[in-house]
Amino acid sequence: MNFGSLQIVTAWRLTRAGVMCQGIVMDGPEGVRLVVIEDQQIVEWTRFGRIFDLRGHVRAAFKARRQAGWVPSARATDCGQLTTDAGLPSRSRRRAAVPHGLLTIAEQVAP
Repeated sequence: MNFGSLQIVTAWRLTRAGVMCQGIVMDGPEGVRLVVIEDQQIVEWTRFGRIFDLRGHVRAAFKARRQAGWVPSARATDCGQLTTDAGLPSRSRRRAAVPHGLLTIAEQVAP
């Protein structure tokens, strides 16, 4: 298989009862897709024509999973967690660092 100029960004990593769930955004020659993997199986593969639609779907899917009891996995929270002087987690919400490719994806696909 030749994936050519395929770019991949992880949208979320969640865990529930020892099962890992990942939401992965893929941008390739055929467009932008969201791939959801649960327990090492693809459970959703959705193609989007507009980045706006993708972002809305990702936001809604993430919210639904969090309400269903999924929690951020240790791999997602260990890197870059903010702490206070007392060593407790900070209440401020820092935005995740965005790889350079994700911004160019949005600029190239959005009308």
